Amino acid sequence: METRPALTDSFAVNNAAWGAHSGVLDARPQDIAKAFQVTTFGPIFLIQAVIPHMPRGGRIINIGSVASKLGLGAEPIYVATKAANDALTWAMSQEVSLLPRGATLRLLIPTVRSSGVGGVSPSILLRLGPSSPIP
Repeated sequence: METRPALTDSFAVNNAAWGAHSGVLDARPQDIAKAFQVTTFGPIFLIQAVIPHMPRGGRIINIGSVASKLGLGAEPIYVATKAANDALTWAMSQEVSLLPRGATLRLLIPTVRSSGVGGVSPSILLRLGPSSPIP
């Protein structure tokens, strides 16, 4: 699959994700590999492709997941890929900010509200608190 950066003016947004809908014990090696290829390696390749063409002051935004902070037991591979994406975004942001172009790399984690969007269980909502952002 060929991917092209979503570059508009001075912004690039990475929202790539793929989840192996199984537990760790049942996950097939090819599903684990695909999940990491899309969700973790994809942002790296996007940044490598975009940075040389990004104008001064450009912004790259990686879309994270609340799953990386809460650890959803039903999707541990997806949780691991998003947690890796979080860590990579932080580490890569330091490297990208030092470049002469002065681009920034940030992680945006959409949060869950008590509306129940996404079928989130009440116990998870209690852990989040009312409309609380994830640090």
